[in-house]
Amino acid sequence: MLNYIYGISQVKVVVALCSAANFINAADRVIMPTAIIQMSEQFSWDLHGQGWILSSFAIGYMASGVLGASAAKRYGGKLTLLIAVLLWSLSTFITPYFAHSRWALIGLRVLLGIGEGLGMSQYMLSLFCE
Repeated sequence: MLNYIYGISQVKVVVALCSAANFINAADRVIMPTAIIQMSEQFSWDLHGQGWILSSFAIGYMASGVLGASAAKRYGGKLTLLIAVLLWSLSTFITPYFAHSRWALIGLRVLLGIGEGLGMSQYMLSLFCE
């Protein structure tokens, strides 16, 4: 029997929320490659530094997918998804305050990648495995 939330099936609510979160994640991924051009001019970053900043997201993202699925099995999907949302929200919120520091920005991009990787594994588990 399906559970209903305000007359809408729980499955539709989960799909809608996961789609909205995935849209926000996609926006986070696209913004930095667009903004890096102006930021590198303002902060005098060379191509090497730009490469580290842009690739640091992928490092966190790749490292967290399998860990997210394992954490969901051990601690539950809701807690793992909550941690993922907190990680990527925190890193997105404080990025402008640390944008002047290349190393802080790299750390925040890794944190964003970890949060999004954890979140993506939760979407897949909640949509296809339950």
